[in-house]
Amino acid sequence: MKKIALYYVMTLVLVAAFLGGGTELFVRTVIDDGMQFDLEMWKYARQLKFVSENATLGHEHRAGGQARLMGVDVDINNHRLRGPDIRLEPPRDKIRILMLGDSITFGWGVAEDNTVARLLEKRLTKSGHPTEVINAGVGNYNTDMEIEYFLKTGIRFKPDIVVLNFFVNDPEITPAYGNQTFLDRHSYAYVYLRSRLDLIMRQTRVRRDWKRYLNDLFNPEFEGWKVASRRIDEFAAAAKQGGMKALLVYYPDLHELDDYPFQQSQQMLQSAASKNGIDFLDLMVAVRGHDEPSLWVSPTDAHPNAIATKKFAAAIMQKLRILGWLG
Repeated sequence: MKKIALYYVMTLVLVAAFLGGGTELFVRTVIDDGMQFDLEMWKYARQLKFVSENATLGHEHRAGGQARLMGVDVDINNHRLRGPDIRLEPPRDKIRILMLGDSITFGWGVAEDNTVARLLEKRLTKSGHPTEVINAGVGNYNTDMEIEYFLKTGIRFKPDIVVLNFFVNDPEITPAYGNQTFLDRHSYAYVYLRSRLDLIMRQTRVRRDWKRYLNDLFNPEFEGWKVASRRIDEFAAAAKQGGMKALLVYYPDLHELDDYPFQQSQQMLQSAASKNGIDFLDLMVAVRGHDEPSLWVSPTDAHPNAIATKKFAAAIMQKLRILGWLG
């Protein structure tokens, strides 16, 4: 009987290993075409990020890192930011702008030359205002993490203008970085299937759908919003103390632009800017009325593509002109 039981156990183990190995091979060779959002974000974390010693900051880029993600090449510079190497001391003959933000500011899925930061830099310089724009966007950052970076590191760049770029999920609470399992670190299949399961659970309302989830972030009693609001206060105070001009920019979610489901987030962010005496720009004006999928990086990834980033850069440039910040 023991031999029979052992035989069945070994058979089950072998079958599970065969199925698991086959699934892993299938995801790596068939599913992974370099444009699967969840897999590419996972590669981004593995190849270009490390857990920061600063728990509030959460994670940082690896200086000098290089990777191909979501169909584009990504280079991390000497200051752990996307883009070419930069000096800490500001250039004497240029306006220096620091762009704080998440994966949208980082330029997820678009080439370096099509990030909002680089487009803004080129447009301003071409218009007779020599400018250096530092792209401090980091994927999966929230407002708390962005302001932590600004206060501890970004402020040392001594920018003339600092832009806090805000997306509707930015009041999320900073995640805890616990020990990862072997599957978390190495299995394409595990990452892909876990994301599919999450999608199914949201579609079947086992979990909150994306609209309810994002709107809940702006409940005035939600801890994440309280933290974000307090951090915006700190951002405004630090910019004022450092003699920097501060602009708060709202990036809309690109799914339902004409009947926008997150108007409360727009209103609350504008109120936060007004309370702190800093200028505000809602980028909805740049994309409203456009066909939403035409602005996406891919059919399943609604990060802004090059069409959208060009519209955003143009709107920010126009705002800076109106404010008279270009000299």
